[in-house]
Amino acid sequence: ELIINTCNIIINCAASIDFNQRLDGAIESNIKGSLRMQNLARQVKNLDIFTHVSTCYVNCNMRGLIHEQIY
Repeated sequence: ELIINTCNIIINCAASIDFNQRLDGAIESNIKGSLRMQNLARQVKNLDIFTHVSTCYVNCNMRGLIHEQIY
C-alpha cells in the first residue's frame, strides 16, 4: 500500500545469476519476479519511471563504455 501510494520510481534489478540453479527456481526468481514487479508498477498511482536492469554479464568480454546495442 505504501509503495502504491508514495513511490514514483521503480528499479528492478533483482535476479539470480546462479548458472547451476534448477530451471524452476531460475524461472521463479528471474522471470516471475520481474513480472510481479511489473504488475506492482501498474498499480502505482504516480509512477514516473520503471526500469529493469538485466544481467550484467551480457558483454563480459568488453571493457570501457558499453552502448545499448547488439554486438
